[in-house]
Amino acid sequence: FDGRAEETKIMDVIYKNWKVRDGNGINKKVYSDFFKNIPLISIMVSEAADSGDKVAKKILQEAAEEVLSSLKVVVEGLGIKDNFPLVLTGGVFQSSIFFSFLKEKISETYPGARIIFSDNNTAKGAVDLAVEHYKNR
Repeated sequence: FDGRAEETKIMDVIYKNWKVRDGNGINKKVYSDFFKNIPLISIMVSEAADSGDKVAKKILQEAAEEVLSSLKVVVEGLGIKDNFPLVLTGGVFQSSIFFSFLKEKISETYPGARIIFSDNNTAKGAVDLAVEHYKNR
C-alpha cells in the first residue's frame, strides 16, 4: 500500500471476487464467516499466481515449505523411514502452482512417499488411505 513492497495483483483479485473496494471491506468479509472465507483467500492468491504474479507465487512456495515442515514433524515423530502413503486433502491443494511446489519438496525429502490426492474432507482421505492399504496387502 505504501509502495515499498513489490507490486502484486492479489488485492485486485480479492476486490473483484469479493466485490469490495478497500481493506475495511476485506476485513468485514473475512470476519463475517472466518472459517469459510479464509480458505477462499488461498484460491484468490492462486488465481493471481496463475496470471504470473511473482508475489503470489512466492506466497504459495512459502506455504508449501510450511506444509513440508509440518509433514517432517509427523513423519519423524512417527519414525516413518520407507515408502508411505501421504493423503493430501483441502482446497489449497487444488492450486496447481502450490501443489507443484509441494510435490517437488516432498519428492526431494521423502522420495518413497506415495502422494494421494483426495478432493474430499479429511475423514474421507483417511478412508481412502485405509482402502489403498487394504488393496496393497
